[in-house]
Amino acid sequence: MAFSLPRAASQAVLLAALLPWAGAQAQVQAGPGAWSANQTWATDTVNGGALTGYYYWPATNPTLAGKRALVLVLHGCAQTAAGDVINATSDGGYNWKGVADQYGAVILAPNATGNLYGSHCWDWAKSTHSRSTGHSGILLDLINRFVSNPQYAIDPKQVYVAGLSSGGAQTMVMGCLAPDIFAGIGINAGPPPGVTTLQIGAVPSGYTATTAANNCKNLAGANASGFTTQVAGVIWGTNDYTVAQGYGPLDAAAMRIVYGGTYTKGATTTVATGGSNIPYTDANGKLRTSEITVTGMGHAWPAGTGGQNSNYVDATKVNYPAFVMDFWFKTNLRVAQVAPPAMTSCSASVSGSTVTVNGAATGTIGSYQVVLNGPTPVNDAAAGSGASFSKAYTGRADGYYSGSVTATDSGTGLTSAACSISQFLVGSQPRSRNQDGQQHRPQLERVERRHRLQRLPQRQQGQRQRHHGDKLYRYRPGGGDQLQLSGVRGRQRRRGERALGVGQRQHELRFRVHRDDVQQLCPRAGRARPRQRRLCPGQWLEPEHGSGQHLLYGHAGADLGRLLHHRQLPVSAWVQDLTGALAPVFFALTFLDRPNPLLARFIHHASLTLSSV
Repeated sequence: MAFSLPRAASQAVLLAALLPWAGAQAQVQAGPGAWSANQTWATDTVNGGALTGYYYWPATNPTLAGKRALVLVLHGCAQTAAGDVINATSDGGYNWKGVADQYGAVILAPNATGNLYGSHCWDWAKSTHSRSTGHSGILLDLINRFVSNPQYAIDPKQVYVAGLSSGGAQTMVMGCLAPDIFAGIGINAGPPPGVTTLQIGAVPSGYTATTAANNCKNLAGANASGFTTQVAGVIWGTNDYTVAQGYGPLDAAAMRIVYGGTYTKGATTTVATGGSNIPYTDANGKLRTSEITVTGMGHAWPAGTGGQNSNYVDATKVNYPAFVMDFWFKTNLRVAQVAPPAMTSCSASVSGSTVTVNGAATGTIGSYQVVLNGPTPVNDAAAGSGASFSKAYTGRADGYYSGSVTATDSGTGLTSAACSISQFLVGSQPRSRNQDGQQHRPQLERVERRHRLQRLPQRQQGQRQRHHGDKLYRYRPGGGDQLQLSGVRGRQRRRGERALGVGQRQHELRFRVHRDDVQQLCPRAGRARPRQRRLCPGQWLEPEHGSGQHLLYGHAGADLGRLLHHRQLPVSAWVQDLTGALAPVFFALTFLDRPNPLLARFIHHASLTLSSV
């Protein structure tokens, strides 16, 4: 077939690009992350006019083999790229932007030239198709423009095409005509080659999958070897009465015949929001075709949530861009599936207001990314490189931080799974908020020095014993870990003193906790007695003169443990904070309980914890 020299030269460049790729990988450049303005590309000498449209170049890195995928998206009849495919101010069109960012892929959204069939359709129903003329020719020219331009870093082994209706039929034409170029196709409600526009509503008598497969092979000609590494997805709606639903499974069966060999039908799986998928694997166990039926969907592109929901686009059903991109990327038979790098370790250490993050990974690491969440967050994409790194971040505000580290391979561009950095504290305990939204610290009140076995003032002690009928104990760890007993007489007191070691003098701190914090400690707490709130079984609070605060009583070890767990603070952190604010002082707690093993366990635990401070 004769064609012009410039077009022949263009095809030669494209075919050369599709030869086994052994050269060094180009640097992947970040795009603007937005749809382009309207572009003008090749002139269509058959249908008239020039090919126009849009492209999306993501700012994100590619996820497969360090090079970008290229996806050609073809609209249906009565649609346009600007009006239906690309993102608008009020909707996401066909909803390709999100998956383009996820996979680092470039998306092409051209407009059909001419006005075929009176509805701005593609010329899929023509009896002949050429790689150099008509819609097929200008679309292959568009693919070549992007594959051959190094700034886009397109991998010629990751070129795909998908479309709706006439765009779906044209998708099958492109996959059959150029299987050496397209590694995967996605047909949405598209009739196969050889069907006329008058036959779209019903499969013609005698037209079978074998008929479609033979037509497909004839289009491929000498390029049929590309079928051995191509995959195909097909999708249609159960309420589609524009294009016969029977074309869906027929298209998929025809592609399996073209691909050759024997196939195993897999179990039907659910696709979110109304879809059911039937996979077919070849004799080597490779997934080659996917057939999705969408319950309740009419003749429309299944965009999923966020897409346009009008003019043959359905945003209430399956997100086909997300599904088909996952299908293509996982089943691509032309790209070696290289494992991403792996983080082997990561950690953070604190010195004053400086946080030092360390990490190591396998592979040829071009960069590490450090993310710290906290009062002074960090998002550093250039934290280091090589087998390991260490980087200090100064001037971090006091508070709790957590984070992660990822590594990116310089050769493949692949990024590791995140290595999590456990929560750590910079500086002193962060402030919490009271009911008025103001920040506060749990308050500590210093009480005068008391002699051994001295009772509390009658006003305080009497009210508590009236409600509880228990004895009052005050504990002072440090300096012998001694307990002061009140209201205990004779032998019981002496046994307690011998077991716990009663001291001669005591500094007491009364530990208070705000009502907000109490409710977080035991959110199911209910009213128990007037002016008292029950924390949990065995724990009580008493109001403190309308101050909005309560003294904490009950099983002291359990209460303190819950509080420290809630705030994710070790005991040592509390003591460091107290000694910084009220030095010199001993950590002390006032609580009500009977002498029992729980008390001894609490003292034992507290003394062990505090001894290292």
